[in-house]
Amino acid sequence: MVSLISLIISRSSTNQSSFTELTSINVFTSDSQVMLDVSDVTGSGKIDNNGLSYIRLNWEFPDSNVSGIYRCEANGVDRAGHPVNLNTSQILYFVQPDINSLVKQIQYLTNSFENIYTIVEQQNINLTNRLAEVSATEQELLAEENVWNTRLDKMKHLLFNISTIYAGHYYMLSSKHAAIEPETAEATCALFGGYLVEIDSYDEMQFVRNFISSNPNFNLTLTGGNDEAVEGHWVNRHSRTDVGYLDWASGEPNHDGNCIYLSMSHMSDRPCYLAHEIFDITFLCEVPQ
Repeated sequence: MVSLISLIISRSSTNQSSFTELTSINVFTSDSQVMLDVSDVTGSGKIDNNGLSYIRLNWEFPDSNVSGIYRCEANGVDRAGHPVNLNTSQILYFVQPDINSLVKQIQYLTNSFENIYTIVEQQNINLTNRLAEVSATEQELLAEENVWNTRLDKMKHLLFNISTIYAGHYYMLSSKHAAIEPETAEATCALFGGYLVEIDSYDEMQFVRNFISSNPNFNLTLTGGNDEAVEGHWVNRHSRTDVGYLDWASGEPNHDGNCIYLSMSHMSDRPCYLAHEIFDITFLCEVPQ
């Protein structure tokens, strides 16, 4: 078994009797040493007595000066401590490239570049056209959105009486008699960005009461409060939270129904589905501003 100590590459330009060391690596230094005073030559290598060892020279721009006889030497010691030297030589010839071949290669590369440039230009044109189409589509969608919003706004003022702003919300009282179902009322409120009113405080109750009183065409107004899930546990239909403020009329709640209605002054519980032929019914939406 031999322990490797160094690897050396040398060159002779005339014969095998006179070699000049070009690069070397040894166990005492981790980097290979390049002895050539040429900027485009790099050396690399590694000595690993438990694996692969190598040494390498690389010319970035080789010319006729690289021609010659190259010798690679491996130096080490055996188990008895005797020096061991192994070497091999190889003749390297520099072949001048054929000018016609170079011209053809340059023409090929030029044509390839022109083809790539043409493809890129076409892609840019396609992308520009696509962006124009997207922009036009966006403008069409914005125009349709404006038309839809205008129609919704007209519909809102046709179907509802609208309050002033209170605590960042406004209220919409339906202005037409209808057979009211809570689900339908909730969906209608959602269409305009709101939900069946949720009374959270005394002040809000006063504001809502005054607003309803200014539109005295109805005697019952449906809210979002209900105890459909658990009798006596009043929650809001939209937020699923407990009703924040309860202001029952005398004798209420009498467990006559599961939905909270507002009369002119107080709350009462009545069936969630009431026919407009018997009662003057409306519903109240709350809309965040």
